[in-house]
Amino acid sequence: MRGAGAGLITASVPVVKQLCSAIRESDLSSANPRGKNRAGSLTMKKFWLILNSILFLLFVVSAGVMAYFARPYLLDASSTGPVEKAEAAAPAETVELPNSIQFNLKGNSIYQEEAILVEAENPFRFTLRPVFDVPSSAPDAIRSYVATYPNLEERTQIEWKTEGGGTIQSPGEGRYEFTPPPKGGDAVLTFRATLQITTNKGVSAVLQGQKELRFVCPVRWDDIPPKVQDMIGRYPVAKEYKNFYKRPPYWYQVTADNENWKISPHFKLGDFDLHFDYTTAQSPELNQFTQYIALNPNLVRKLEEILNGLQEKGIQVDTLGILAGFRSPGYNHWKKEQGGVGGKYTKGLSTHMYGAAADFYVDRDGDGIMDDLNGDGVSDQKDAAWIRDEVVDAIDCQAQEANPGMAGACGIYGEHDVPDRSPQTPNVHVDVRKYALTRWYINSHDKMITDWSHWDKKPCPKAAVQAKEQASSTAAEDNGTHDPGE
Repeated sequence: MRGAGAGLITASVPVVKQLCSAIRESDLSSANPRGKNRAGSLTMKKFWLILNSILFLLFVVSAGVMAYFARPYLLDASSTGPVEKAEAAAPAETVELPNSIQFNLKGNSIYQEEAILVEAENPFRFTLRPVFDVPSSAPDAIRSYVATYPNLEERTQIEWKTEGGGTIQSPGEGRYEFTPPPKGGDAVLTFRATLQITTNKGVSAVLQGQKELRFVCPVRWDDIPPKVQDMIGRYPVAKEYKNFYKRPPYWYQVTADNENWKISPHFKLGDFDLHFDYTTAQSPELNQFTQYIALNPNLVRKLEEILNGLQEKGIQVDTLGILAGFRSPGYNHWKKEQGGVGGKYTKGLSTHMYGAAADFYVDRDGDGIMDDLNGDGVSDQKDAAWIRDEVVDAIDCQAQEANPGMAGACGIYGEHDVPDRSPQTPNVHVDVRKYALTRWYINSHDKMITDWSHWDKKPCPKAAVQAKEQASSTAAEDNGTHDPGE
C-alpha cells in the first residue's frame, strides 16, 4: 500500500515521453514549406496534446496522493511492503453480579415464610417474578441500564429443580403450580435466574439470583408406618359433630431438620409437635423424632391474628409460648393417667388430637410464666381472661362473618396440666372447632366450668344471638360423651 502512489507515477513516465516526442515531430512538420497551409491545424493538435498531458499528469499525481493517505484503510494483497493495520479494541470485561436478582413470591397458601405448609389436596399455586437489585458497587452504565431498560423480566432465564419429590408446571408469565410428592414429606424447590446485558457503551454484565422454597407436604394416613400408627393410637368415636371428630386423613412429618422451619411469620412447625423438650423418657415412644402431627392451617392463622391483636393493644411480643399443640390419642390417654397435676384438665375428645387447638401464654421476659397483662401486679387466670376478652373474642366474632373455619372455643386456666413441665403458668386455650364459640374457666375448686353467660355479657356484633345459640346447643348435646372443654 505504501508504494501504490509512487508506482502509478512511475508507470506514467513512458506515456509522457511518447507525448513529448509526438509534439516534437509535429513541430518539425510545421517547419516544412510545403506544409504552410497545414500550420494552423498542427498548432491546434499541439495545444490539445499538451493539455491532455497536463490533465493526465494531474490525475496520476492525485491518485498517488490519495493512495498514500488512505494506506491505513486499504488492503493490498499484492504489496510486498509492510502493512499498517488499525489496532483492534480490547474485548470488554463482563461483570458478574451474584444476588442481584431477588424474587417476589405470591401464593395460595396462608403464609409463605421459611417453609410453606401445603394444604391437603390443594396444590401450591404461586407467581414468582424477578426483582432486580443491582448493588451500588456495580458500574454506573449497568445500574442505569437496569433502571431504564424495559421488559428485562421477559429476557431473564429462569431454571428450577426439585429435591424430595413433587412436580412443578408453569403455564408462563411467572405462574407455577407445585404438586406435592405422593408420599408427602419435605420437598425443596430451587429457582435460579440469569440475565445477560450489554450497554450501548460496551459494558457487559451477568445478573444472577436464587430462591429456595421449602415445602412441608401432607402425608396420607395410609402412608404412615404401621408402627407409628399404633403409637398414635385409636381415635374415639364421637356421637356429635362427626365430621369434625374423626381421624385426620392427612398429617405432617416433623423431623430434627424441619422442626425450626417457620411456617408463618411468628411460628415454627415444631411449635405444634408433642413438645418432648419438657417430657420424660416415660412418655410414649412417639414423643421422639420423627413425629407425625395433625395440624389445621386455620389454627396457625388464628394464632397470628391473636399475636397481631396483642400488639395492637400495646403488648409488643414476637411470638406466643405454646404449651401444647397437637396431642395424639395415645399421648392424650397417657397424659390423663398421670397423677397430680398431669392431665387433670384433659378431655377424651380434646380438639388437640385433631390439630385444631393450642394452649399458650404471653412471655416477654422469657421466664416461662404468663406476663402481668391487666396491670394488677400478679400473674394469674385474670391475665388469661384479659387475652380472651380483649383479643380472642373479637377474632372469633369476626371469623363468624368472614372465616368460619377460624372460629372456635376459648378456655382460660390459672395453671397448666402438662406433666414434668416447670414452672407453672396461667394459659389460654383456643381452637378452630368452628361449630361453637364455647367459653370456660377454672373455678376456685379447680373445676372446669362452662361460662354460658359470657356472650350475654359480651355479645358479638350481629353474631351474638348465633354464638349464644351454638353455646346452648352444645350444652344440651353434652350427655357425658362430648366434652365442652379442650
